[in-house]
Amino acid sequence: MIAAFLVTFVVPRIAGTFEKGGSVLPLPTRILMAMSSFIKNYYIFIFIAVIVIGITLTYWSRTDGGKKIIDRIKLKIPIVGYFARMSAIVQFCSTLGMLLESGVNLAESLDIVCSIVDNKILSDTLREARDKIVKEGKISKYLKQTKIFPPMAIYLIRTGEESGQLDKMLITVAQNYESDLQDLTTTLSAQLDPLLLLLMAAVVGFIVLSIMLPIVNMTQLAMKGL
Repeated sequence: MIAAFLVTFVVPRIAGTFEKGGSVLPLPTRILMAMSSFIKNYYIFIFIAVIVIGITLTYWSRTDGGKKIIDRIKLKIPIVGYFARMSAIVQFCSTLGMLLESGVNLAESLDIVCSIVDNKILSDTLREARDKIVKEGKISKYLKQTKIFPPMAIYLIRTGEESGQLDKMLITVAQNYESDLQDLTTTLSAQLDPLLLLLMAAVVGFIVLSIMLPIVNMTQLAMKGL
C-alpha cells in the first residue's frame, strides 16, 4: 500500500517539480513515472480487466477440463508438484486405512478414496488402478504402476498386505508423509521469509532511489552554479 501511494502520488509530484525546472530525470525516475502515468490513466480498465479475468478463471477452473489442466500444471511445478503428490498419498492412505479398519470392503473403500483426492489427474490415475485392484485383490502391485507412490510407501503397503495388517500400514504411511510435509512446510517458510524481505527492500529501495536521484542531481547543479 505504501509503495502504491509513493508511485501514484509522491513520485509524480516530485518529478514534475524537477521537470518544470528543466532537469533531465534519471532513468529509474522515468520508469517509475511511466508506471505511475499508466496506472492513473487506465486504472478503471485495469480494475475491470482484473475482475473479468478473475471471474473467467474461477469459472473455468471449476470445469472438468479446466481442473485437469490446472492440476497437470501443478504436478509439473517442482515444489508445488511434490506437495500435490504427497497430499494425494496422505489422503489416499489415511482414508483407505480408516475405512478398511472400520470394516468397509476394499471396492467400496477405493470408490470413496478416489473421489476425495483433490488433484484430478492423480484421482483419475488412482481410479484406473482401482479396477485392477478390485479384480485381483492386490493393492501394492497396481499402486506401484501409478508412479504416484514412492518406493518406500509401496514397500510398507506390500508389507501390510502380506501380514494382514494393510489398514494399519496405510495409516502409518499417511502419518509418515504428513509429518514430512509439515517439516518441509516449516523449512520453506523459514527460507521464504528472508527472500520476501529482500524483495520488499528492493522495491522500496528502487522507489527511494527514483525520488532521491533528481534531488541529488538538482543539488549538484545548484552547487555548480555557486
